Order: sequence, then C-alpha cells, then structure tokens
Amino acid sequence: MNILAWTAVALALLGPATKDDVRALRLALADERSAIALYEAAIGALGPHPPFSNLVRAERNHAALVEATMRKLDVPVTDGLPKPAEPPASRKDALEAAIRAERENVALYDRLLRLDLSPEVRRTLETLRAASRDRHLPALERALGRAGGGDGGGEFRAGPGQGRLGWRWRHGRAGR
Repeated sequence: MNILAWTAVALALLGPATKDDVRALRLALADERSAIALYEAAIGALGPHPPFSNLVRAERNHAALVEATMRKLDVPVTDGLPKPAEPPASRKDALEAAIRAERENVALYDRLLRLDLSPEVRRTLETLRAASRDRHLPALERALGRAGGGDGGGEFRAGPGQGRLGWRWRHGRAGR
C-alpha cells in the first residue's frame, strides 16, 4: 500500500478533526512553544543547568507530540515561534516564572479537556497535562525550595551516592 492509501486509511479510522480538535491542538502547540522560549531564556541567562536544561528538552518533545497529532489529523502545523521570553534576573525569578507557566499550562489543558475532542487529541492533551502536573511542577518546586529565599545562585550539593539533584541511583533507576 502506498503512502496516500495509508493516509486515507488513517483518516478514515481517526475521522476528520473537529473545530474543537483544531482549536485545542493549536493552543497546545502555542503553549508548548512558549514554554520552550521561557526555558531557553532561563538557560541563556543562567546557563544550561537543571531543571531548565531538562525541561526545555521535554517541552520540545511535547511540541513534537502535538505536531505529530496535528499531522495525523491533517491539521496544518504552523512554523510560527513565540517571541523570545525576557531573561530572568535570577534563578529564583526563573523558577517562579516557570512554576506560574506550568500551573497555567495545567489549567489550559483542564479547560481544553472539557471540549468535545477526538480520542487521539484527548490522549495527547492528557499526556501533556500529566507531564506538567506530575513531573515539571514538582521538579520546579523542589528546585525553588533548594534555592531558598536568596537569589538562588548557589551550587547544587548532593550527598554521597547522589546525582547533582540529590537523586540516588540504584539498579539503573532514580529514586529519593
């Protein structure tokens, strides 16, 4: 079967994208791209250190997931990137801005998931919401806690047998 036939089969199985699907995917892509800009600004100002270096990679993967879903549903993917974010004045400022952005991201996905969405779009948005809520926010909150009330410019310190962020490595898996 050639690519056109496979595309026709996929569209028949998935069905055409609804207005809600298109709206949700476009908003999700814009939000993921904004997060990339925010984390790139933090890296530009503070250096390529966790959690920002990890989060920018994750956000790029999230944007790619949204784009892949858009392509599956034959929704045009725009090339537009958001304007660059303002560089933070300090690590603490960057962490606080990132926490606000991730909370807004979760709230956006909560609103979008109330729409009448196709199963494919719903799975994509649920995956992205879970990543922000269950991984990104906790990582940022831990980093802010370590930054304390100061400027957050201190060094990462880990105990024996721990990685840079205090994670203990056992049997190929990280744990606290």
